[in-house]
Amino acid sequence: RQDKIGKNDLDTVDKKGTKIVALFINKAIKNPQGTLVTYYWYRPNTKIMEEKMSFIKLIKRWNWVVGTGVCLKDIQKKLDLFRISIEKEIDVFYRA
Repeated sequence: RQDKIGKNDLDTVDKKGTKIVALFINKAIKNPQGTLVTYYWYRPNTKIMEEKMSFIKLIKRWNWVVGTGVCLKDIQKKLDLFRISIEKEIDVFYRA
C-alpha cells in the first residue's frame, strides 16, 4: 500500500457505491468500543470485489481508525465444511 501514502481515501467506494472510508470513520466515532461493518472490497491478489466484514475501532489519542476483516465467502466455506463433518458424524452415530 505504498501507493496510498499521503493520498486522501475519503471518496473510496465499494461496488455498491458506499463510501467505505467515510463509513468506517462514522461508525468508529459512534461506537467507541469498536463495531462490525459489512461492505464490498477486493479479494486479496485479485480484482474481484466480495462482501467483507471488518471490525473497526477509533484510536482516539492518535485520531486513527483501525480495522481488520475477512471475506464472508471464506467464513461460508468453513461453515460448509463443518456442516459436512457434523452430518458425517450424525450418520455414523445413527448407523451404529
